[in-house]
Amino acid sequence: MAKKTKSGPTKSAPKKRATKKRATKKPAKKKPAKKNAARKKKARSKAATRKTAPKASGPGDREAILARLREILAKRARTLVVTQDDAKGYVLYSKVNGPNGRPLMFAGSAVRKGTINYYLFPVYMDPALLKGISPELKKRMQGKSCFNFKTLDAALMKELEALTDRCWARWKADGNV
Repeated sequence: MAKKTKSGPTKSAPKKRATKKRATKKPAKKKPAKKNAARKKKARSKAATRKTAPKASGPGDREAILARLREILAKRARTLVVTQDDAKGYVLYSKVNGPNGRPLMFAGSAVRKGTINYYLFPVYMDPALLKGISPELKKRMQGKSCFNFKTLDAALMKELEALTDRCWARWKADGNV
């Protein structure tokens, strides 16, 4: 309230709002140099004993892999819908819609940073289709329906084509075409 003085009423000073103090972050404590040096030495020794993975294939080999995968899928292009056909991949969708109202993806290939990936979705829907594949092709699997390729291996491509044919037969039998 205003105080009364001889000269008349005066305004009181505005009240200061209580402000919360912000917590300041304390700088992280530095670990002793000995431990860091020991960690680095251990990491170097692990890297030296670790098997080195084969380097990604050159651009020519990548193009050859993509062309071969496209050749495998192109057989079914008349019956399915091609949604991508370029240097980055080749993708086939069904004309039949799935339970979510979208077309079902049959298969596709895609260029990734270090590999060429081949996605075969009937395998995801029916894992029994994978019975009888070679351990070499099984090694190329990432997840449930993705195969990674860094080099062109004619035997694996032939086996992948046979697997794609089995998947196509199952896909037709299930009415997904």
